[in-house]
This record gives sequence, structure tokens and C-alpha cells, in this order.
Amino acid sequence: MLYLIIMQTHYTQPDPNLWQGRIDPETTDMPLHWHQTVQFLDLENSNMEIHGQADKIAFLGYACEAGVARNGGRIGAAIVPDSIRKQLAKLPIHGSIILNLFDAGTVCCHRYALETTQETTANCVSNLLEHHFFSNLARWRTRHGLRAFLIAQTFNVILTLGVSYVLFG
Repeated sequence: MLYLIIMQTHYTQPDPNLWQGRIDPETTDMPLHWHQTVQFLDLENSNMEIHGQADKIAFLGYACEAGVARNGGRIGAAIVPDSIRKQLAKLPIHGSIILNLFDAGTVCCHRYALETTQETTANCVSNLLEHHFFSNLARWRTRHGLRAFLIAQTFNVILTLGVSYVLFG
């Protein structure tokens, strides 16, 4: 139940109006620009249908100024997800590439509730993974990269603790 409350207050469904662009004269059956192929996902809908068998790419916006504001930085990042969508919409599709593009909406930070926004983001990413976004190959590469990183971090922690033990033990 908490999950649904979080989603309702910090999740915004995708806006098809952001995905606009020119439409060239039809010379092929294939879409010519990203805005012609993008599909829209409502992550609050547990019965969402996802079309496309090839690797899928989902765009999940993160419109949050809370971390920047807490650190005394310059705000302005909250407008970036929509700005990126507007620019991606114009990109051409070259050759016979099959793009399965999905706009999964945006996680928004209200009243500087950074922690709740991060939890909502985690829930959204989990939902996308359950629907087989993030291909097996990408998952494999990421998992191995993360594993290597964590092993290095663990090794550094062990060395640090070992040095601390020698110095202060």
C-alpha cells in the first residue's frame, strides 16, 4: 500500500506532447524518427502491455533538486528529463534498426523529499526490470562491473581496517 502512495505522489506519467517532431514523406514502412516509434508506459498500471520482442530501452526521468539544494549547488536539473525527451524525439532512425523505445514517465521530488523520491525511483526501476527492460547482456555486464567494483571496495576496506588495526591496535 505504501508503494502505491509513493508512486501517486512522486511519479508522473509520460507526456506524449514531449515527443514531437517532423514527419518526412513516407518512403518506407519503417518509422523515420524516434518520436514516431516511442511507446508510453504508466508504471502505476500493473496490467501494462509492452509490445516489442527485441531489447527495450526505457526512459525514466528523475526531476529532483533536493540533493543539489542540500549541498548548496545551483538548481535547474528538474527540467532536464523533459528537455532530453524533446531532443531525443527529433533523432533519426538509420537503416533497418528496430528500436523499442519506451517513455516510463518521471519521478519528481516534491517538497525536497529526497529519500522518498529515491525510494520511488527504486520501485520504478524494479518495475521496469520485472517487465524485462535492461537486456540480459546489459545485466550481465553491469553485474560483473558492479561485482568488480564491490570486490575492489571490500579490498580497500580490508586494507584500511588492517592499517587502522596496526596503527591503533
